[in-house]
Amino acid sequence: MRTLIKNAFVVSVDPAIRNIDGADILIEDGIIREIRPGIEAVAEQIDASGCIAIPGLVDTHRHLWEGGMRAVTADWSIYDFISNIRLFAARLFRAEDMYATALQGGLESINAGVTTVAEYCHNVRTPEHAEEGLRGVRETGLRAVWSYGITGLAKDQKAFASVDDRLAYLERFAAKEFASKAQLITLGVCPEETSLWGADVEAVRRQFDLARRLGARMFMHGNSRPDFNGNTRRDVVKLQRLGVLGPDLVMVHMCFTGADEWKMLGDAGSHVSYTPETEYQMGLGWPSATDPRAAGVNMCIGVDITANNSADMFFQLRCMLQVERARLIDEDKRVAFSRTPFDCSDALYWGTMAGAIALGLDHKIGSLTPGKAADIVLLRADDISLTGWNRRNPEATVIQQAGVHNVDTVLIDGVVQKINGRLVGDAARACRLQQQTTDYVRGEADALGGFDAPERVVFERLGYTAGLAALNERAAT
Repeated sequence: MRTLIKNAFVVSVDPAIRNIDGADILIEDGIIREIRPGIEAVAEQIDASGCIAIPGLVDTHRHLWEGGMRAVTADWSIYDFISNIRLFAARLFRAEDMYATALQGGLESINAGVTTVAEYCHNVRTPEHAEEGLRGVRETGLRAVWSYGITGLAKDQKAFASVDDRLAYLERFAAKEFASKAQLITLGVCPEETSLWGADVEAVRRQFDLARRLGARMFMHGNSRPDFNGNTRRDVVKLQRLGVLGPDLVMVHMCFTGADEWKMLGDAGSHVSYTPETEYQMGLGWPSATDPRAAGVNMCIGVDITANNSADMFFQLRCMLQVERARLIDEDKRVAFSRTPFDCSDALYWGTMAGAIALGLDHKIGSLTPGKAADIVLLRADDISLTGWNRRNPEATVIQQAGVHNVDTVLIDGVVQKINGRLVGDAARACRLQQQTTDYVRGEADALGGFDAPERVVFERLGYTAGLAALNERAAT
């Protein structure tokens, strides 16, 4: 199987190859074999004239199932979200809804130029929920780290009576679904978040031990907000005391992380994934590219949830870059200065190689390099939105001007998944199934009082006694 991409402007994100105008990319059996101008080969050809070729984007944090509630959470804080989604709506999702949302979300990712997703599936309510969620992603042709969530949402689950039940099923699930290493989807594990740990910390250690025995990457929400008393959570300290930090761990959000904790992560070789839109909206803090870089922590970016925002990774990267620039310039206090603290090439790296490193896939993806898998995106750069783009700084065009509307062609493992601006997969079926899920979940929610609970109900679900006392005092006066 040979494919030859002709006459692209290659932005490789590989310092040895750099950027090449008018280059060809030869793909053989899903692997990039050669990148240079003037390649001649007997192969199926893709004319990339007028296109910028970039590595497929790597989304390192996504909850695909929450796409079934698109824009429902767009005006919520994190406390609204936990109360209304985690502690309420999660239990409304059937196994077939996990399939539908994974199918739609996977195709939506490909459409946006994302070729790899770290799926944080934390609504594993039954074995069927896990199996159907995985099946949905598989059918899209997306590359993924599909991560099994240990945390049980909406505490009314009967399929798993304990954490050990969840671990026992995980072991069977891994043996059944991930026995072959020659597949696009690999196994990940999401251990319980520290705010949900009980007195039995050995149960938490067993989660990490099993994940490592299975060779699974691990993902964990952490340090995402102070507790109800205003205290920072110090999740990294807790993980270090438990002895479970390591280079196979990706911490997510992490906006309330102290310098000592950043050093712990750097020393352990762990990673951080920010999801800027969610963090800005929900009061999870200000993601900092400066702090992890100073501590030697690899930093990458994710979309998180389309219950809030879009699946446009270009915007996530641009958003992260611009706010970090503004924050650092504001802190600098100089009257005059030259250039910005981070370049657009940094942002493109966050969305490609840094993500690949975090997922342990940098030997395979993240750059356009001979020997790596052909996960390639062609951006249409000769249309009205990018015409006149700066060939001396193509990274700036990719980050600052490009978007989903420019994604012309997507290849994953050498297989064309989008061509001439249209998905190869059955988008109409995915949309139909997603709409059915949306109608069902919203209908069930409405019958039980609706998604958008009043403040008192939010606080009651969260057990926020100080907040309830304040509401009572306010009502009395």
